[in-house]
Parts: sequence; C-alpha cells; structure tokens
Amino acid sequence: MKETARVRRRLQLPLDRIPHQASISDMMSGVESVNELVRPVEHENSRAFGIMAVPDQMVDTFLCQSSQPSKTELDLGPTDAKYGMYYLSANQFNLEDEESATLLLLWTKEKNAWKVISWLVEVP
Repeated sequence: MKETARVRRRLQLPLDRIPHQASISDMMSGVESVNELVRPVEHENSRAFGIMAVPDQMVDTFLCQSSQPSKTELDLGPTDAKYGMYYLSANQFNLEDEESATLLLLWTKEKNAWKVISWLVEVP
C-alpha cells in the first residue's frame, strides 16, 4: 500500500502543474508528424491533439520493443504505403513556464474497440 501511495503522489505532481482551462484545446496542443508518410487526420479537436494515420508497414517502428526501422520501412515510398489499421495520437500540455513532453499513443482497432498498443513520452 505504501508503494501505491508513492506512485499516486508522483503521478499527481505533473497534473498539478497543468493550468486548469475552460476547454481541452486551452490545456493541450496537437503535435504534427515530421515524417511525410505519417499523415495528419482532420478532426474536431485537432488544436488539442493530433491524430495521424500510420502506414501498416511502419507500425513496427512505433512499438515499444522496436529499436530500428526495418529495410522494408526504409524503402517505403508514398505510393506503397497502406493505411487504415493504425493511428497515432500526439499532444503536449500547455504549461506556463516550460515546454511539455510529447505523449504519443499508437492505436489499433481490436474486436470493435480502439486500443492503445504502444506509447512513448518524448522529452524536449
């Protein structure tokens, strides 16, 4: 129980630093991809968080156990990319005094429900 309380306290620290705002887009900002093959998806809350379509052939580079892109992924061209199975959400919190880390979540649909299959926190 003591360990659980310590983890909860540590998780609360960054939440306390996020300014409370009236809307989600005031609290968070979307992040765009730097890879032309990871394509943005237009949606209602794009100011608050980015959603990007990930080519099926590139998904291994986003998985937690991945360390390097495969030869197939390195040779992938825009006309060869197949989309529809995987999406990446990306956002930063709007902190007053510093740049936030970026939270990346890789999503896929399993049994008619969306599920996060990998995540990454990129520190500025």
